[in-house]
Amino acid sequence: MELDAPFNATCDAPHKLQSSRKLANLDPLLEWLRLVPGRVALAHLALLAGIMLTGHATVPEQAEFPDPGLAAAVRGALGLGDSDPLPHSVLRHVRHLQATDRGIRSLDGLDQLTELESIQLVSNPLDSIVIPATLTKLTTLIAWDCMITNLVFLAGTASLEALTLVETKLSELVLPGTYPKLRLIQVSGDSLAQLSLSKELPALEELDIYKCRLDSLDLSGTALPKLERIHSSDTQIALLRIDDRANRLIRVSMWDNELAEVVLPAASPFLESISLRRNPLRRLQLPAQAPKLKELLLDFTGLDRLDLPASLPSFEYLSLEGAHLPHFDFSLALATATNIVVRECGISSLVIPRYMTRLIELHAGGNPLVRFEIEGELPRLRYLDINISRLESIEAFRKLSGLTSLALPSNNSNLTQVLAPLVQLTNLFISLQDAPQAIPMLPATLTQLTLQDYSRGDWSFLRQASKLSTLTLESCALGRFDLPEGVARQLANLSLIRTPARDLSSLSRMPSLKTVFFMETGLTNATIPCGLEYLEYFSSLGNAISKIRASRRLPSLVVADVWENEHSEIEIGPELPNLLKLWVDPLNVTRLVVSEQAAAYRLKRDLDSYQSQGVAVRLYPAEVTLSQPVSSKVDFGFDLWGPPGDYDIEQSSDMGHWILAGQIQNRFGAATFLQDSGPSAQNPHRFYRVRRLSPFPCP
Repeated sequence: MELDAPFNATCDAPHKLQSSRKLANLDPLLEWLRLVPGRVALAHLALLAGIMLTGHATVPEQAEFPDPGLAAAVRGALGLGDSDPLPHSVLRHVRHLQATDRGIRSLDGLDQLTELESIQLVSNPLDSIVIPATLTKLTTLIAWDCMITNLVFLAGTASLEALTLVETKLSELVLPGTYPKLRLIQVSGDSLAQLSLSKELPALEELDIYKCRLDSLDLSGTALPKLERIHSSDTQIALLRIDDRANRLIRVSMWDNELAEVVLPAASPFLESISLRRNPLRRLQLPAQAPKLKELLLDFTGLDRLDLPASLPSFEYLSLEGAHLPHFDFSLALATATNIVVRECGISSLVIPRYMTRLIELHAGGNPLVRFEIEGELPRLRYLDINISRLESIEAFRKLSGLTSLALPSNNSNLTQVLAPLVQLTNLFISLQDAPQAIPMLPATLTQLTLQDYSRGDWSFLRQASKLSTLTLESCALGRFDLPEGVARQLANLSLIRTPARDLSSLSRMPSLKTVFFMETGLTNATIPCGLEYLEYFSSLGNAISKIRASRRLPSLVVADVWENEHSEIEIGPELPNLLKLWVDPLNVTRLVVSEQAAAYRLKRDLDSYQSQGVAVRLYPAEVTLSQPVSSKVDFGFDLWGPPGDYDIEQSSDMGHWILAGQIQNRFGAATFLQDSGPSAQNPHRFYRVRRLSPFPCP
């Protein structure tokens, strides 16, 4: 279509008049563009630009992407629909490309996106990534859950800042070029067995490697002047060596590997944290200069000796759980420590020097202690975990009057004497498996108590703990579970762990409960009894419940956690009107039964998620309704819709005197009542009503 009409006027500058006439004829198009509501498609702008420059409606050159998934991702980045034109000229506006689950198999045509700064490829069946030479502005490349076995950069990588290759099929990653701006490298993949880095990575700040087959990480030949964080987990790495030029390290986290040797920069002035948990490490040479080191985590290693620098002025936290250190002592380098964990280290003698005045927590349980001494005062110590069953003396406890939390995983006959001087104790964990006949006197200051291996069934001794608000019973025998009235009425949190309890009836005497946690108790009936109006959180893990119901409305309950439940069907009763969160395991649960109101509002997000994972959701109305009766010569009946449960069907001829006509069970929100058409059923004046039965009648 030609927009310029013939113009025959005679003038000195015909070409100027012609250009003026072309612009005049474009006025209607410009007015149309101004009136287009919302976002104007870039493709239409390109077409208009062609019209303005040529005076003709020319079709711009169209971009081509052979892979339909990649083409769709590009269109999405431009805000274009599937049928909109894709002019080559608009591709310069694509700076960020996100392609998640697009089925992309080829990146052919990517070279057209010359202004691209970041590309994110997630869950695509790509087997190769080739970065064209035209992508000179690319700063970020992310490939996550793709099948790539090959990565090639055809051009320089001067602009690349972040490289993330997670859950790929790469067997090796080679980065031999120059990467002056690369700050982040993240790699993982069960096929990755080789990593070769450039000799200089002047901007690299973080290196993350996990879930791969690498057996060593030797960075001694790579200059890493800005490296701050290195992390590795779930690999076969046995050697870690970092170049001395990496003197800006802040955190080294290498857990769940096969580390046998670790070499860190001798001078690490910024190093704050070293975590080497769960490695077969037998020796560790720490940096000689680490003035900012705060934490050292060496749990479950093969260490049998700990060599510390002469001074660690900023040190706070040492954890050695599971390491074999029978001769552990408190080095002067630990003088500033606030938290020390030496659980299950084979220690028989523990002497705390007088310079450990900053110590707040000491975790030393699981050791065969015979000797426990405190040379000075520990004014800040608030938590102590220790075995006392073999102690030759308990005099050290007389110096712990400020202790607020105590864990005693084993007992001896001096338990009452141990507790007596602890006048500020509020939290006590105690095992009573080997306790003497006399139950120890509990401090009146206790607010939290955990009992382990108590089997006598007599709970009267809890009367001493008049301020108790949290009670945890682990591997105990409840017996009647008849708590003293004062304790029962004020208890706010109750946890039963591997303590047999098949129902919740014992909770009826605990009106202040806010949280209930039952784990591996054999719970089969999760009907919450009357009186728990303040209950906010209910959790049943590793049990076999099929219903969560209440005898009365529970306005405060907002979270129900029934993860790892053996039953395949879970029913949420109508008495839980404010339930906001429901946790179930979609791998075990096949059907959920909930109210229509909850499914439409409060639990909608959870239920939508479970349905998408194959869980069937059955809905029931919150109110009970009955259908129009249907009668025949044989029987009479009607349908009932309402909350699941057992119902009494009552019958009357005058609505004054009612008799039981039968019972029905409503499992999924609907049930049918049938009655034989006997002589009484032929009475034309009959009335019916239904009543949902409460499992625990409330007073």
